[in-house]
Amino acid sequence: MLFSSKPIAPLRLAGDFFAPLKDLLFGFEEEGYVFYPVVHRNYFFWTVSLVLVLLTFAALFLWQLWKARRRLQGKNLEIEAANAKMTSSIQYASRIQQGLLPLASEVQAMLPGSFVYYQPKDIVSGDFYWVSQIGQRYLVAVIDCTGHGVPGAFLTIMVYQLLQKIIVEHNMEEPSEILSTLTKEFAIATNQKGETEYADGVEMGLCLICPTDMRLYFSSANIALVCARQGQLNVVKHKRVSIGGAHPSHETDNPFQQTAIDMQPGDRYYMSTDGYPDQFGGAKGKKFLFKELLASLVQLQDQPIEKQGALLASRLQKWKGDYAQTDDVLVMGFEV
Repeated sequence: MLFSSKPIAPLRLAGDFFAPLKDLLFGFEEEGYVFYPVVHRNYFFWTVSLVLVLLTFAALFLWQLWKARRRLQGKNLEIEAANAKMTSSIQYASRIQQGLLPLASEVQAMLPGSFVYYQPKDIVSGDFYWVSQIGQRYLVAVIDCTGHGVPGAFLTIMVYQLLQKIIVEHNMEEPSEILSTLTKEFAIATNQKGETEYADGVEMGLCLICPTDMRLYFSSANIALVCARQGQLNVVKHKRVSIGGAHPSHETDNPFQQTAIDMQPGDRYYMSTDGYPDQFGGAKGKKFLFKELLASLVQLQDQPIEKQGALLASRLQKWKGDYAQTDDVLVMGFEV
């Protein structure tokens, strides 16, 4: 038979190198039907199977991820609730601590020309100030207890109670005697017996102001007194003796020096804890330093002393910039 009734498949050009691949992917037509190689069906089956397996794993992964996210959200809510509760407690403690401090009206009544720049680092503070009247004389103290936040605040309450006992109950007014007695009482209260070094301590600058005879008596535990007179500053030197702390004094006699100053009308006096000069900031992230605080006080001498606290606060904020507050800040100034 010379001719066949079967349709003849289209001829493939010799140059059609991709024909086998096309047959594999799209099949080939013969007698009006499209045929696929067995290997094509195997590939299709395994491909579909692989896709289904991958989709199953993806679904399981997304399910676990969703559950983990829900757990994390729950934990975050618990942490936020605990943090809110703790913050609320600390804010309440701050109101208690603020209640120990003299009211602004009381400070102004005793020291009409004065300011207090007081900025805790963590709601409650390890710094506090004391102003009290004894007859016609006034005791003014700036106190820095070890640490800040809650630990520092606990120490402030302890030191406040000790000062209340020493000054109010025992009627003690000599600054050096008050510091010496406070050292002994603090060692008893914190169980510091001298055999071991302790970190808990207190720095304090204490002034006794006697307006009737224009005298000021100053004693210090590592806090300086700065006197501004006619635009010139003088830093009252003091012996570096600590109340408690890592290196307390164990001298049997009173280790605290007392300096008597003849006041003149227009004199201005300043005391500061280390929070202001130790603040990091500026272009290079360095400390502000005590010498820069003195320079700032010189520049502020043409301003009323009542405004100087706000000006010092503005200057420190500008210096600090985006840096976090380093420590509690307390600067106090008064004039006679």
